[in-house]
Amino acid sequence: FIRQRLLDSGFPESRTHTHYIGVDCRTIRPRGDSEEQPLILHVARLVEVKGTRYLLRAFARVARSYDRVRLKIIGDGPLRRALHGLAASLGVGDRVEFLGALPHAEVLSSMRKAAMLVLPGIRTATGREEGLGMVLLEAAATGVPIIGSRVGGIPECLVDGKTGFLVPERDDEALARRMAELLEDPVGRQRMGAAGRALVEDRFDIDRQTAALENFYDSALAR
Repeated sequence: FIRQRLLDSGFPESRTHTHYIGVDCRTIRPRGDSEEQPLILHVARLVEVKGTRYLLRAFARVARSYDRVRLKIIGDGPLRRALHGLAASLGVGDRVEFLGALPHAEVLSSMRKAAMLVLPGIRTATGREEGLGMVLLEAAATGVPIIGSRVGGIPECLVDGKTGFLVPERDDEALARRMAELLEDPVGRQRMGAAGRALVEDRFDIDRQTAALENFYDSALAR
């Protein structure tokens, strides 16, 4: 996604390369099935591009049918107060936790309990879009299925129907359907989580990616 934006801006294709930063697959281990709770997790700065308002609307739909499910939001930002108000107006204020910014270790601990991680990013009026966020890679490395919007860099780490689901941006109804589908299917969640872990090991492992970056530097210096 970022490379294409550069090419659209006139950078020469032959001199523009894509390199993904990695996650530490030795430190972040797949969680056990027994760790999972009826918890939907959202980790994001509370700004427009993250699409948190659409997640709240989708969660309100889902909450009508699933009494035990909760939504945990980790992150802070200028929209926090407005999002609090939206949750209350939707009737789910008591089932949504706004935890603010937390240390990285606590974020990873929450991931291990989540039934899914949801990031419904949007294109803003100014053209801003979500890149490939580290939180998506960390969730996949933990073995958590992901639901994300089909915008920006999100599809680069999510195989639709295999490691999670991609949904149209700003479509809280479609988002709610996919969230409910995952809540209904524990076997599917485990399968998608395992596939997400395998994808991260194959394409985003930090040791492999660091070695590839070093090789790129070596080749550039040799020229």
